[in-house]
Amino acid sequence: MSSRHLILIHGFLEDSSMWNYILPHLSKKDYVISTPELPGHGKNKTIPKDKTAESYCAYLLQQLDLKSDDTAIVIGHSMGGYLATTLVQMMLCKVHSLCLFHSKAGSDSEQKIADRKRAIDAARENKELYLRTMINGIFGSANKIRCHEEIERQIAYASQLSFETIEAALSVMIQRPDNIERMKQRNFSLYYFLGDNDNSLPLEVMHQEIAQLPGSVAHIAQDIGHMGHIERTKEAAEFLQRILRTNV
Repeated sequence: MSSRHLILIHGFLEDSSMWNYILPHLSKKDYVISTPELPGHGKNKTIPKDKTAESYCAYLLQQLDLKSDDTAIVIGHSMGGYLATTLVQMMLCKVHSLCLFHSKAGSDSEQKIADRKRAIDAARENKELYLRTMINGIFGSANKIRCHEEIERQIAYASQLSFETIEAALSVMIQRPDNIERMKQRNFSLYYFLGDNDNSLPLEVMHQEIAQLPGSVAHIAQDIGHMGHIERTKEAAEFLQRILRTNV
């Protein structure tokens, strides 16, 4: 008997508990819910020998119980979305929808690659300072005071990650493939949830990507950064619920 799956992939420096902000607001009774952990995150500290999107996606697939006649909706936050654009090409089941939640299908620009390489050096030199600076920077400036407890909670979790996990994840993001052309050939619905003050994914960059992908649907939340599940929980959940409703 076939099953419908809702697969939620967390981002860099997070674990699957990030989706606890969203899941209570979704009508998901008809779905098998899966929240796989990225390598080195959560309870399993294994890091693939090959630091590639494909090896990380293979690790994610091992955590999913998918059959060829199943269907799936995939939602990926940040690095989870970067990986999801490769993951959906490796899945044997039918993908109904992909949502890039503060994420994109394109590869890094030369400037972004340089930034990530500097991030590796910063984490090697002073991991705690790097994490605090990085995590504070991904929240919209208008929400940092209101979200102070959530920011500190994420810093506390990320501080438990090894430098090797952080370095590997940044290396995977640097080397990941550009999946724009493959997304043009997709046979599933493509959605974006973005923040208008997201320094990680500037809107001018995202508008250029979306313009290349006819039929994609984008929602731009106002006055938030990169963490819509915390900064605008209700708005994010309502958008994701729309995706679920279109696949009933």
